[in-house]
Amino acid sequence: MATQVSLDVEALRHEVQIKYAAVALDPLSRFHFHTGRPLAELLGYPPEAIDALLGHRLDGFRGVGNPFSMG
Repeated sequence: MATQVSLDVEALRHEVQIKYAAVALDPLSRFHFHTGRPLAELLGYPPEAIDALLGHRLDGFRGVGNPFSMG
């Protein structure tokens, strides 16, 4: 039996914006998702591309990869 789920896209978008802002304001804090170098490595960015980023820019990295590619 399938379950119907209602999704408020605007509320979801707002919550994502809040979380991304939290990472931007305090990138070294702990989050329930990967950020920074660990995420860049997990997404398969080449080490030389990761190393070329300044530390404070890398710390706040939240990814631009395809999350569905990771299963």
